[in-house]
Amino acid sequence: PLPLPAGSPVPRAALRGQYLGARHPIDLRSADLRSADLRGADVTGKDLSDADLTGALLDGLRFDRFTRFPDGVDPRRLGAVEAPPD
Repeated sequence: PLPLPAGSPVPRAALRGQYLGARHPIDLRSADLRSADLRGADVTGKDLSDADLTGALLDGLRFDRFTRFPDGVDPRRLGAVEAPPD
């Protein structure tokens, strides 16, 4: 996993397939994720409500009922997959 403390800049190239979920300390709430490759990444439990996902690749991105996306972003329409509840 990415060894980034909360508030660190997000390296776009290193996100594909990464676990970025609730147990990871990275803060994605207002992250600049424009054109980020998030395919196959896991953001379960994360707050992305103010993140900029313009042009981001979300195919296979895992999220759950606790994940928050920006208003107007439909993760399923963009290829993301909802993880089943534990």
